Amino acid sequence: MHIRYWAIVIVICVSVTAVLAGFKVNQIRAAIAYAESFPEQSEAVRAVTVMEKKWTPMVTALGEVLALNSVDLRNELGGKIVEVGFKPGASVKKDQLLLRLDISEESAQLKAAEAETELARLDLDRYRRLMKSNASSKDQYDRAMAEMSVAVARAQALQAVIDKKTIRAPFDAESGLHELELGQYLPDNTLITRLVGVSRDVWIDFYLPQQQSRVKIGTPLSATFEGLLAEPAHGEVIARDSVVVSESRNRRIRALFYNVSDVLRPGALVELKVPVGEERTVSVLPATAIRRDNFGAYVYVLKTDKESKVRASKRKITLGPEQEQSVIVISGLERGERIASIGSHKLKDGMLVILNPATSATHREGDNTDE
Repeated sequence: MHIRYWAIVIVICVSVTAVLAGFKVNQIRAAIAYAESFPEQSEAVRAVTVMEKKWTPMVTALGEVLALNSVDLRNELGGKIVEVGFKPGASVKKDQLLLRLDISEESAQLKAAEAETELARLDLDRYRRLMKSNASSKDQYDRAMAEMSVAVARAQALQAVIDKKTIRAPFDAESGLHELELGQYLPDNTLITRLVGVSRDVWIDFYLPQQQSRVKIGTPLSATFEGLLAEPAHGEVIARDSVVVSESRNRRIRALFYNVSDVLRPGALVELKVPVGEERTVSVLPATAIRRDNFGAYVYVLKTDKESKVRASKRKITLGPEQEQSVIVISGLERGERIASIGSHKLKDGMLVILNPATSATHREGDNTDE
């Protein structure tokens, strides 16, 4: 009797469980059917087609403008100024007198030295004639020759002093400002003026990190400076320093720029665009197509599935520099692929995408915005 009672209880429990399970299954099926009655979630985006272009890696560097010929003119000897031959900031010609110091004492000494030289020359000629007639010894002739050499050397030394106190322009140039006055005593090694050679061309020196400093001689460059240059100036690399600066690990590079001296004066700073790699083929996309997360940059590639529906596929990419509102993509894309642009921030991997045919366009080289 006891066993029969428990059998009835078990049968009842199993029956109740089966009824409840069937009821729950029907509920789930109804929910699934209800959910399937709604359309799949989708987002509308604008798309661009990947286009390729030739691109050379560039870096930006600050360069200092230098004159092809430039010198800080200083006096080697001190003295009183007796003549100033140029105005502050004026143009000067090669060999033009710039400054003359007092040479009255040296001039008097030079006249005496020239007289001594003439006397020594006469003595030397007399001893030469006497030697021919055996009326003089070789020793006397040699002494006269030595005295002649000493007199000539003394005169040359005085002439050198006079030349050092008469300062002339070494080349055609533009002079700097000065405050030289007649009668002013000028100590030795005083800065007289800076001379900048007259030339339409200039040098521009700049520094690159050692890993980027192997730019080739002849590499073309462009220089810009807002408010100074109306349009980029053009030049080329002409020299590289033989060493890397130990403090910064940078290497000094020199470029020659043409026909810019009227706007680029020595000492000015300009911004240079320097090629630091070989030309390569890359893709170009608008900045609106680029997404970023903790793992890097990515885009949504738009692909058509078996049901002819467009879906978003997340793909990692390697970026180059930005160019205004466009971005260089070095790797990760292929020519002709469609990429989600405006509205891509709403997408997820595998999501259904609706394209607006009126706004989908090709992103061409040089485009700044989606069409």
